[in-house]
Amino acid sequence: MNRPSSYVSRLLGIKPGEGGIALSFFAYFFLITAPFYVIKPIRDASFLDELGSRNLPWAYATALIVGLVVALHSKIQARLGRQALILGSLAFFVLTALAFWLLFPAHWKWLPLAFWMWANVFVVVLVTQFWIVVNDVFNPREAKRLIGFFGSGGILGGIVGALATALLAAPKNADRLLLPAALILAGTSLPILAIFRERRRRGRPSGPAPEAKAGFASSFETVRGDGYLRLLAAVVLVTGVISTFVDWQSKNIIESWPLARSNLTSFFGYFNAGLLVFSFLLQLLFTSGLIERFGLRATLLLYPATLLLLSLGIVFWPGIIMAVAIKGTDKSLSYSINQSARELLYIPVPAEKKYRAKVFIDMFLNRFSKSFGAVLLLGLFALPVRPLITVVSLASAACAAVWIALNLRTSRAYVDLLKSQLDKGRGRGEQIVADRMDVESAKLVVDALESRRRSPILYAQHLFDLLAQNKLTPEVRAFLSSQMEDARIPSLGGLLESESAGWVPEVSRPDEADALRTDIKEVFELDAYQQVMSGYIDRVLSHPEDDVSRMEVAKSLGWVESGSPLARALEDLLRDSSVDVVRYAMESAGRLRRREDVPLLIQKLSDPALAEDARSALERYGARIAGTLADVVADPGEDPGLRKSAVSILAAIGGPEAVEYLLWELARGSRELGSEIIDALDRIRAADPSLAFSEPGVRSGLDREFTAYYQTYLSLPEAPDAGRPGAVSGPAAGRLESSLRNIFRLMGLVYPDDDIRSAYQNIRTGTRDATAIALELLDSILPQKIKESLFPIVEELPASERLKKFRALLDQRREWDDD
Repeated sequence: MNRPSSYVSRLLGIKPGEGGIALSFFAYFFLITAPFYVIKPIRDASFLDELGSRNLPWAYATALIVGLVVALHSKIQARLGRQALILGSLAFFVLTALAFWLLFPAHWKWLPLAFWMWANVFVVVLVTQFWIVVNDVFNPREAKRLIGFFGSGGILGGIVGALATALLAAPKNADRLLLPAALILAGTSLPILAIFRERRRRGRPSGPAPEAKAGFASSFETVRGDGYLRLLAAVVLVTGVISTFVDWQSKNIIESWPLARSNLTSFFGYFNAGLLVFSFLLQLLFTSGLIERFGLRATLLLYPATLLLLSLGIVFWPGIIMAVAIKGTDKSLSYSINQSARELLYIPVPAEKKYRAKVFIDMFLNRFSKSFGAVLLLGLFALPVRPLITVVSLASAACAAVWIALNLRTSRAYVDLLKSQLDKGRGRGEQIVADRMDVESAKLVVDALESRRRSPILYAQHLFDLLAQNKLTPEVRAFLSSQMEDARIPSLGGLLESESAGWVPEVSRPDEADALRTDIKEVFELDAYQQVMSGYIDRVLSHPEDDVSRMEVAKSLGWVESGSPLARALEDLLRDSSVDVVRYAMESAGRLRRREDVPLLIQKLSDPALAEDARSALERYGARIAGTLADVVADPGEDPGLRKSAVSILAAIGGPEAVEYLLWELARGSRELGSEIIDALDRIRAADPSLAFSEPGVRSGLDREFTAYYQTYLSLPEAPDAGRPGAVSGPAAGRLESSLRNIFRLMGLVYPDDDIRSAYQNIRTGTRDATAIALELLDSILPQKIKESLFPIVEELPASERLKKFRALLDQRREWDDD
C-alpha cells in the first residue's frame, strides 16, 4: 500500500485486508441512498402541491399500512436466504420505480399518496437490509471503527441524488427523474454480490441459519420477551414520533415561504443536499471519533438534547431559519451519529435474536411510530390552542425529554449486556483454593500427629488448639483416635507432674467446649501456676540439650497473657538453636502479638526453614505492624527477599493502612517490587472489595507498566502481533505478559474488578469476537487517557501502526516527565 492510500486508510480506520469489503459497503449504501434522495423530493413536493401540509398527518398515518407491507416482507424473508432476499427486494423496487415513472404523467389525484407509501417502504426495507448485513459481517470493534466510513457512503449518495434533483427538476415534470433513479438502484447488485462473496470467503453462510429466520409474529415475541430489546423498541417509537413532529413543523413553515413555493421539488433537493453535506462531514470525520472518545452514552444524548433546544426555539421564533435548523439537525444527526450509535446497540444482541428484533423494530415499529405520531398530530390539531406550530413544538420538546431518559437507561442496559457476554467461567485461583480447602485446619491436624511422636504433652497441647478453634470435629476425633493405637496420652496436668490419662477429648456440645476453654484459661491465670511455670521454664532453658521440653514450653507460652512475665521467655526461645523450638516460639509470639518480638520475627523471614512460620506469626499482628513492615519494604538496603516477604504479609493483613503504604511504595517506582506490590494490592482488593484505592497512586503504577510494555515491544528485533497470545516467544513474552497482567490488575483496583478481569480473560483467548466484546466493555468503563494507552496494546493492529503508536505514547510520557 503506497503512502497516500495508507494515510487515508488510517484516517478512515481501515486496516489491511479490509479495503475491499469496506469499499463494497460504501458503494452499497451509496447506491441505495442516491436514488432515494431523488425519490424523496418528488414525494414531498408532489404531496404538498396536490394536498397541502394540513393533510400531512394522513400521509404520516400511512406508515401503518407500510408496516403491514413490511410484515408481509418478513414472511417472505423467513423462506428465503439472505442473498436471495436482498437481490429480490432490489429487483422489486427497480420495477416499481419504473412503474411510477410511467404513471406520474397521468396526474391522478391519489398517486402522490401511493407514491409516499411506496417511498417509505423503499427506504425502510433496503436500509434495514443494509444494516442487517453490516451486523452479520462485522464484530463490535470493527463496526465501531468502520461505521463512519461506509455510513458516509450513504450520506454521500444522498448528496449526489439531492443535488441532481435540485439541478434537473422542472416545476411540472420532476417525476421524469425516476428513470435514472431506477437505473442507479439496479447497479446496487454489484457491491451486494461482492459482499456475499467475501462472507463466504470468511466462512460465514450466505443466508441465515434456519433458527435465525423469522416471521412477523416471532419477531414481535422476541422483542416482547427481552427487556433490552423493549428499551430499543421504546427509543425507536419516541424517535419516530419526534421525527414526525419535526417534519410537520418544517414543512408547515416551508410551504408558506414564497421562495420555496415556485418549485418545491428543486427546493427540497437543495435543502436535502445541504443538510446531507453537513451529515457527510459529520459522519466521515466525527462520528466514529465521537463515539470512541466520548462513549456511546454521550453520543446517544446529543441528538435528543439538540432537538429539545430547537423545539423550544421554534416556540419563540417560528421562522424559516428555525425550520431549516430543526429539520437539518433532525436529518443530519439521524443519518449520521444517531443511526451509527443505534446500530451499535444491536451488536451485543445474540445473532438469533438480532435479526428477528430488527425485523420488528426497524421494519415495522419504525413505520408504526410515524403513524402514531400522525395520530398524536391530529389530536394536537383538535386542541383549541393556537398557533398549531407552538403546540406541536412544545409536544416535540416533551417527547425529547422522554427520549433522553430512555437513552440513559438503554446505555446502562447495553453495558450490562456486554458484561453478560464476557467469559466469567474462570474465577480467582486463590478463591477457588480457599473454597475447596481449609489449609489451616489441615495443618493443625498434621502438626498434632507430628507432635504425638515427640511428646504426649505436645500432643495434648495441639488437641487443645484444635478444641479452642472449634476444629476438633467428630471426624477429626475419629481420625486422631484411629492413629493412636492405644497410646497413653497425658492430660495438661502432666505439666504439673499429676497422674496421666489417655484421651482424645470427647466434647459433644459447644457449651462443654466453652466450659473447658474457660477452665484452662483460669488455670493459667492462677498465681500458683505462674510461680510453678516460672521455675519450670528456668530449669528447661538451663538444659539446652532437651529440645522437646523447650518445645513444650514454647507452645504453652501461647496461652498466657501478653503482659505476663512468663512471656518474656519467648525472646530466648526465638533465638534458640533448634528450628522446631523456634517454630513453636513464633507460633506463640503470633498469638501474644508482643511488639518486642516483631524484629526477631522479621529476621526469621530470611531463613528458608522458618520463613513460612514467621510470616504466619506476623500476619496475626494485623494492622498494628503495618508501619513497621512498610519501613522494611521501603528500605532499598534490605535483602530483596525480605522486602518481598514484607509485601506479602501486608497483603495478608489488608486494610486501608496496608493499601496506603503499598500505593505509596508503588508511586516511588520500585523496580524490584513492582509486580509483588501490584499482586499484593490485587489480593487485598479481592479480600475486601469495599476498600477504596487512591486513583492517582494507581495511575502512577499504570504509567510505569504501560511504559515497560512499550519499551519491551520496541526492543524486539521484529514487531509481532503483540495483542495475540503466543505471538511473542522467549524472555520478552514473559515480560510483555507480566506487564499486561499488571495493567489489568491495577485497573481492577479502581474500576469494576469483575468486568476488568473478565475482559482480560476474553482478550487472552485471542479470538477476534471475544476481544471485540471485551474492548467494547472496556470502552464503556475506562477513562479516555487509559483507553488511549491500553487499546494500542490489545487491539488488532498492523505491526507498523502499533510501533508508531507506542513511540508516540513514549514520547508523550517523556514530555510529561520533563514538565
